[in-house]
Amino acid sequence: MSCFKKLKRQCGDGAHKAAIGCSLLFASFLAVSPVQAQTVNINVVTPDPANPDNFLPVDGFRWLIEEDNTWNIKPGVATGKTLATGFHSSHSPVIAKGESAMGNQSPVSSPDLDPAKRYFLSVTPHSGYTIGGAEINEGATDVEVVVNPLPLPTAQFSVLVFEDFSPINGAPDLPEENPATSINPSRINEPDGGHFDPTQFRVLVEEAGGRYGATGGPVSQDAFGNPLGTEYQYDAQGNAVLDVDGSPIIVSLGDGIIHPGADGYVVVKNLPPAKYGVIVTPPTGKGWIQTSTIEGTAVIDVWPAANEPSYFVEFGPPGFHAFLGFTKQVEDTAYKTDNAGTATITGQVVNNHMSRPPELAFYNGDPTPGCWVGLNRAPNLSAIDVQPCNDNSEFTFSNVPAGDYTIAIWDTNLDIVIAQKNVTVPATPNALVDLAELPVFNWFARLSASVFNDENQNGFRDPGETNLGADASAVNLRFRNGTIYQSFPIDTEGEAPFDEVFPFFHWLVAEVDFATLKATGATYVVDNGGEVRPDAGWDDPTFDKLNPQPQFCTQARIDVAVDMGDTACIGATAGDPAINPNTGNNLSTTLQGQILTLGMQDFLGQTNRLEFGKRHYPDGENGGISGIIYYAITRAENDPRFAVGEEWEPGIPRVQVNLYKDAENDGLIDTAGGGNAPRVNGVSQHTPPDIDLYPLGNFPGPEDTDRNGNGSFDLGDAIQVTYADSWDDSNPTACQGDSFTAHPELAPNGAFTTDCYDGLRNFNQITNGVFDGGYAFSDLQKGAYIVEAVLPAGYELVKEEDRNVDYGDTYVPAPLQLPPECIGDNHTVPPYMSYLTDANGAPLVTGSTPDAAPFAGQTRPLCDRKSVLLTTGKNAAADFFMFTDVPIAAHVVGGILDDTANEFDPNSPNFGEKYAPPWLPVSFKDWTGREILRTYSDEWGHFNALLPSTYSVNLPMPTGVSPNMLTACMNDASPVYNPVTGKLEADPFHDPQYSQFCYTFQYMPGSTTYLDTPVVPVAAFAGPNQFPLDCALPTQTPGILKVESTNASTGPAVVEGDTVTITSQGIVQVPNPEFDGTANTTKTVARDYGFGTSGTLTLGGTPITNAIWSNETITFDVPAGASTGQLEITSATGEKSVNSVTLNILAPGETVTTVYPTNNLSGTPIQDAIDAANPGDLILVSPGDYHELVIMHKPVRLQGFGAASTTINAVRAPALKLQNWRDKVYQLAVDLAFDLLPGQTLGGLNIVDQVPIFGTEEGPAILVVGNVGEYAGNQSRIDGLGITGAIDGGGIFVGGYVDNLEISNNKVYTNSGNFGGGIRVGYPDLVTTVNDASVHVDAQNNNINIHNNQINQNGGNGGVGGGVALYTGSDNYQITSNMLCGNFSMGSGAGIGHLGLSNNGVIANNTIAYNQTFNQGLEVHGGGIYIAGKEGLANAVGGVSQTPGSGSVLIEGNMIMGNQAGAGSGGGVKLSFINGADVEANPATSSLWHSIRLYDNIIVNNVAGRDGGGVSIHDASAVSMVHNTIAYNDSTATTALSMNPAVGVTRDSSPQPGAGVASHLHTADLASATGQSFSDPEMVNNIILRNRSFYWFINGANAPQTFGLVPDIGNGDAPVYSDIAVVDNTALTLHPKNTLLTNIAENQVYRADPADGNWIAGPNHKIFIDPLENGQPGQTLQQQEQTTSINIAAALDEGGNFIDVRFGPLTLDPTLRGNYRLDNNSSNRAIDRGQADILIGNANLSDADFYGTPRFYGSAPEIGAEELALGAIPVAVDDVRRVNRSGPIGDLQAYTLNIQNLLNNDIDTINWQAAVPVTGSETGGGVLSWNDPLARQFTFRTPTGSASVGQFSFQYKASASPLANAATVTLNKDISVDQALAIHQPNSDISWSLRGWTTFAPGTPVSIYLNGTATGTPFQNTIVRPNGRWTYGDSQGPATTGVTEVSVRIGNRVLNHIPLEIR
Repeated sequence: MSCFKKLKRQCGDGAHKAAIGCSLLFASFLAVSPVQAQTVNINVVTPDPANPDNFLPVDGFRWLIEEDNTWNIKPGVATGKTLATGFHSSHSPVIAKGESAMGNQSPVSSPDLDPAKRYFLSVTPHSGYTIGGAEINEGATDVEVVVNPLPLPTAQFSVLVFEDFSPINGAPDLPEENPATSINPSRINEPDGGHFDPTQFRVLVEEAGGRYGATGGPVSQDAFGNPLGTEYQYDAQGNAVLDVDGSPIIVSLGDGIIHPGADGYVVVKNLPPAKYGVIVTPPTGKGWIQTSTIEGTAVIDVWPAANEPSYFVEFGPPGFHAFLGFTKQVEDTAYKTDNAGTATITGQVVNNHMSRPPELAFYNGDPTPGCWVGLNRAPNLSAIDVQPCNDNSEFTFSNVPAGDYTIAIWDTNLDIVIAQKNVTVPATPNALVDLAELPVFNWFARLSASVFNDENQNGFRDPGETNLGADASAVNLRFRNGTIYQSFPIDTEGEAPFDEVFPFFHWLVAEVDFATLKATGATYVVDNGGEVRPDAGWDDPTFDKLNPQPQFCTQARIDVAVDMGDTACIGATAGDPAINPNTGNNLSTTLQGQILTLGMQDFLGQTNRLEFGKRHYPDGENGGISGIIYYAITRAENDPRFAVGEEWEPGIPRVQVNLYKDAENDGLIDTAGGGNAPRVNGVSQHTPPDIDLYPLGNFPGPEDTDRNGNGSFDLGDAIQVTYADSWDDSNPTACQGDSFTAHPELAPNGAFTTDCYDGLRNFNQITNGVFDGGYAFSDLQKGAYIVEAVLPAGYELVKEEDRNVDYGDTYVPAPLQLPPECIGDNHTVPPYMSYLTDANGAPLVTGSTPDAAPFAGQTRPLCDRKSVLLTTGKNAAADFFMFTDVPIAAHVVGGILDDTANEFDPNSPNFGEKYAPPWLPVSFKDWTGREILRTYSDEWGHFNALLPSTYSVNLPMPTGVSPNMLTACMNDASPVYNPVTGKLEADPFHDPQYSQFCYTFQYMPGSTTYLDTPVVPVAAFAGPNQFPLDCALPTQTPGILKVESTNASTGPAVVEGDTVTITSQGIVQVPNPEFDGTANTTKTVARDYGFGTSGTLTLGGTPITNAIWSNETITFDVPAGASTGQLEITSATGEKSVNSVTLNILAPGETVTTVYPTNNLSGTPIQDAIDAANPGDLILVSPGDYHELVIMHKPVRLQGFGAASTTINAVRAPALKLQNWRDKVYQLAVDLAFDLLPGQTLGGLNIVDQVPIFGTEEGPAILVVGNVGEYAGNQSRIDGLGITGAIDGGGIFVGGYVDNLEISNNKVYTNSGNFGGGIRVGYPDLVTTVNDASVHVDAQNNNINIHNNQINQNGGNGGVGGGVALYTGSDNYQITSNMLCGNFSMGSGAGIGHLGLSNNGVIANNTIAYNQTFNQGLEVHGGGIYIAGKEGLANAVGGVSQTPGSGSVLIEGNMIMGNQAGAGSGGGVKLSFINGADVEANPATSSLWHSIRLYDNIIVNNVAGRDGGGVSIHDASAVSMVHNTIAYNDSTATTALSMNPAVGVTRDSSPQPGAGVASHLHTADLASATGQSFSDPEMVNNIILRNRSFYWFINGANAPQTFGLVPDIGNGDAPVYSDIAVVDNTALTLHPKNTLLTNIAENQVYRADPADGNWIAGPNHKIFIDPLENGQPGQTLQQQEQTTSINIAAALDEGGNFIDVRFGPLTLDPTLRGNYRLDNNSSNRAIDRGQADILIGNANLSDADFYGTPRFYGSAPEIGAEELALGAIPVAVDDVRRVNRSGPIGDLQAYTLNIQNLLNNDIDTINWQAAVPVTGSETGGGVLSWNDPLARQFTFRTPTGSASVGQFSFQYKASASPLANAATVTLNKDISVDQALAIHQPNSDISWSLRGWTTFAPGTPVSIYLNGTATGTPFQNTIVRPNGRWTYGDSQGPATTGVTEVSVRIGNRVLNHIPLEIR
């Protein structure tokens, strides 16, 4: 019992003075700083409708100031005593209130406030505006509150009801589970034929009074009081049409019954903003069972705010607010029979019982009641068997065919987290697969409560003591402010089972009701986590569900032992076991006496047991008088006597309550001197006690009343005085478990040693605790009493005129349940309701007539005193109800956690639990997006704040309450005002490594909203215990700040003779890659990005010879004949600039638009320039910051002055910026400024129930869209810009119909997006129908060129591509010479992701380093590069087609280093579903299959959580891997699918073979089509060396447990290598040739045939100059664990992929990472041992190695990516070049080909003569002649006519070559067609697109015919463009009736019979 609780129980008969000593404990808390008080000016404003960025004053309002006693978190300031190590406050004292009259627009001054304190101001305007609020910080003199005008828009939410079968997973898998089209094959024989009819399901809505738990009840009416489903009239702009009374006009009246449509979709509209629960009831008798939940239970919570769209958009791609899947018991016997199923699968579903943090072990617990299981075909196919478990939670699947499956596990009550278990059924007949126990996670904790008849009053259930009868008592769970969370009356067994207690990670209060029985004590057993032993009674009370927590006598427990009746610790010494005298052990605790409340903290999957003792009062005893002081939110009663406490109404703490004797029961107070105090004019003449207001214990303080001035507290006529309980004054103490000291290094003042606190590490606890507002008087004789509650400052007593609801239920209590009679002083009820009148009773709004008050004019007693009759054997109750004119503030408390990592600092309150990023900004915004308040999380992720609440309690639903719906944005990146600079600047505490997530929640007066608000990494390697991620360029790299000129443009747009100045970045501070978190190292280091004193400058590859050079600048004059090109700087030491600037050489008369930055965050200078531009125009963006969301809706050249000086920041502030973007996109689409792709719909602005176009990618920094053919004919470029700050759409998003876009020389950093973070091209899921078959839409974004960019630390939330994402229809893309570093994806492909069919892609010469994929719930792959095809879709005959595959891709010359696929395969590269339909169409012609070529790459130090640390390959039939270095990669076996079942207290994973290169078995369809069983790549001349394989283990037997990776390299274990393998069947082998492997047993098979030319290297063979194995960070983890060279971070409590690997170093600094250049020594088996034949005819390999060295020198090429120049001249090898000019017929004309660099590895290139020997073959009489041998140009001319040919070749033989190899060139025809397409649009327009290439000169006429023979009149004429392209595009083209082919005439040549594709 706390000191304050003792004081409350003792303050009678003068004991108040004796208890003053207790208050000294709180002196520091209560002391007021001796500073000068000051007032604050209160300004209330509203947005100007004409310009919402401006504000207008609001006159007439009430205001309330509360002390802000939330934790004052100072970001960046470390302290041990903070919110995360303490308790959040429950109550904020009211300090002052006031009122400003209508017409008064001057600021209102507050009373004097303490400038050392913080306060919160709430405001309610008299009329026309919402409630508002603002914080008043220390020392503030002015505060501004913004209120929004009324009426508010209503809210709505969307619901999807679907059949969950393909697979069963609780989520809608569309389109397979689209209710309108889906057919479940398992139910094909049911009457509905397997169709699902969602219209038979009913959607029910309930509301919870803005709280959690106890609900208000069902909602049947909308915000206007009409039945749900009522439709209203809207105008053309989407605004509701109102009648003369201001009410919306009804179109059709609903009936309150909601059914989904046939598509399963329904929108519940026109609701008040609130928190709602969605329940879907299936048709009766049909057997449907729900599978979906978001956080447990069948109720799906939704939080729609005002103006909520009809789709969910808070975070992630838009979707449904609530989706609910259903399935039923079914068995697909046909499938089982057709596939000869004979196997049986059995198992039992049990609770996954976690260990107490920081232990990590899992233990199998008790069976899971009501479980269901479904057997899904793998991968992700439909279920073939669905069934409930038996009563023992066991299941059996019979007659299962051989194959791979996934078992889905859920339960009827949806209490468990839906689980998946992979299982393989062998082909053995009648096989039995016994899975034994399958542990699953539970969403909830359980409190097993009971109430027993404690006859001997010892608080322990002794043998023979019976249960109380049903409903004889009840147990409540309350929040600390007294509001009800859950309540259960006991059943016939005396049990009150709380099976669904949400783990809030904050304490609750368990309460047994007082009622009519005597409380005698309580016994509890707390779950300690870990092993669940069989129950052994009180000797080991596990109840078969828990592991009893040993109890010890801490000093805090000893201190309160007497008051708590804790006999086990009375007189004990700290550390003694707390032996329960009733059991003889310390596995339970018994407390004796009047134990009514206990504090409790719980955790998911854990069970606590709590038994309350009760009995009838012995003769002569009673229970005294008790009650609760309620804060009356809902005041519905006319007579305040009949007020009742609602579940959502908090208690008011610290209220003084006086008790008087009324011996005659006549309502008159007995005086201390004897007799009764009379009433004069209805006013009692008694002597009241002195008043001690908050802060308590300092009587007489300035806030107190000392009636006689004697300095002592006098009782007056009262016989007792007590105070309402306060959680804040009586925090729980005496917690069990180890305490810790936070920040011990800051002792003595900054360190803090914990006891109890709100937090994860505190785990399960039960100890002392009270809730706000409760009071009690005990030790009373029976008789009549008067109880009086003293109003605290600022509060009002509820009176007749204070009713605040206009309608709703009213109640007449039953005669036997009448509440105590009010006998306070009389008052005259005024004529009007108080909330509409001022303090004098006058109307607040002049001229208005307020509502009449009930009992107006009557004299009635106040209810601050109540008459109570106390009888023997009973308890008496008297509750009091108070309020404030302005509702008190809402409280919010939350935690920001990184779901992917755990905290291993033993001095952290999160030790052993999820890691919390420190000191992140948290912004709270209203429904318009305007920030109300900004706070920060503390060092361990906890944050708190006060917020404006609500006064809306008049709504037509059970509680009548509409909470204030506000949006909380974690890690908010909005700019903040810097008082030093006077500018808005980036919040310095925004962490770009983490996502920005916004969540809408409910906020109620005086109640705390709990936020569990995770963030996810959007940059690689975020979180604790990491090497610092260093993506900054190495020092000495030339870094360009800006490019300026003397041209009028002032920038990189010049003409001949202009002077250009290039300025360097100079010295730049960057993160220190060696920072170890201590004072021994600095967080940053300086790097020099100057130019040096000399070097080489080129423009488009041509040297600039007149440059004047210094370290700071380079200047030059533009030479004659210069062409537009990229500037490239090479320093004297050989370092080259990575991203530069394109210098534009202007054509005569060409105009340039230059834009300049603005300080107006709403300004759009770039957008304005684009809107005014013509296609192809050049727009220069001058240096500065542009806070824009740019829409590039036409082909322009967007040119920055340099990425380091010119930045587009996609920050979404102010609030209307995103809405303006939506509106503009919508209008551009309406105006046909860009074309929609097939399958796209406009949606959005005025179309109800539709997601807007680009809804999944809102607000990229630059959105690029176009019309059909528009970009193909005009130059378009994005160059020289910094691009940052995007949240959902990524940095650059390229939509559709965007050909030839160049994205170059930019720095794209710290952006995130739903389907790609940095640069995204196309759409992941766009599907349309062609000829009754579903197809993935070709976005027609061809020839995208992404080069010379820095793409760093961007994040993708799904799809593919954290850095670059390419989706279907990105043919001929090129990604070259980029730096991609530190990007993160929760999908696949953190660096580069290619998903879908995009042919002929090139990924070359990039550095792809330290990118990371991770997802706790899914396997995701490809840390560096991910290439994959999309899934097959429904075909025209009812089946599923093969995947279209990926298309062919060349991956050449890349440094792929240090990337991680933490939750999947392919740390460096993952290839998946490359082939499918291509093979199916051409099974015998492999040259027509999609091919992947990996040439000359260095793939090192990558890590995979599963297989293929270097490369992983799946369903790829034509892969060529030549001359790669794949070394020092690691596989860690840390994904969920690698884990083995627990064995006792240990658990491990299966080490994965193929840590270097891993191949997988083909899927059945591809194996059948190819005749291959697995991916068997061509592997020649590769180094695949020293790739390590680990596995993970945990040993729970150790104390503390040990865990980590094995082998333990750091502790001296030898590494285990596994270079190459077929993972799924290690008996199969790959076929490497001339490959260098590690000398291990498994590689000996590759040495068996000498003809293979393979070599092995042992540990003593030095292959590389200075390689570096992955190592662990320098920080030492303080927990006992393996010290392997790679660390792990485990986040266990939600299962899945719970281990994230830590390794490093993570730096681009060449001095700190490995050097993988070949070491030139005689024993190096990589030198001169390669195969030369592989190079012939393959210019990609023979041109140069990774470093640019011609290949090859010496007797043979080197193995690996490097060729050593060990000789005078390189050996000539055939080169091949193809020119992309092709067509079916026609003849070649005179054509000049520049073959510069064609023969760059052939000798004698400087002495070419006209007589160079040329051999070759031409047909048709063609003539080949050299034009200029020195320029390496030739002309080939063919005659006209039928004899002309389509190609020729020539060979140049280098006569001095030591080998007789030759160089070959192939040239194709002069007219080509890339596309001939006509698309029928939904609006009946026909979009045409025809395009191709030609060798004819620019300007040559082009005629297009609507037939295949080029006859008749052409329907379109155009010309050849300067780049050799010809195009035709028209969004409203001619009809296609009868047209199947077209033809093209260019010059004197014709291309006939071109097939026309019609969609």
